[in-house]
Amino acid sequence: MTAPVWTAYFWGAGRRGVLIALVAVVQVPVAVIGFTPIANPALHLTAMLAALALTAFSLWSVRRASRTPAPDHVAETG
Repeated sequence: MTAPVWTAYFWGAGRRGVLIALVAVVQVPVAVIGFTPIANPALHLTAMLAALALTAFSLWSVRRASRTPAPDHVAETG
């Protein structure tokens, strides 16, 4: 469960704190929801949908944050 945290830690210093917080906030609740038996089917469905939404949001956030801006100009070769 700590592998994503270490991956974020070694990814880069610029956004290390944000990535570690994002992974910790996403990984812990999703792991708890995924590995805890819930007897009530409606509560289980709600928790799984919330976990999926949280995971999708984190993927969207990380992809958006990792985009690099396009260069203003392209160097001509030749």
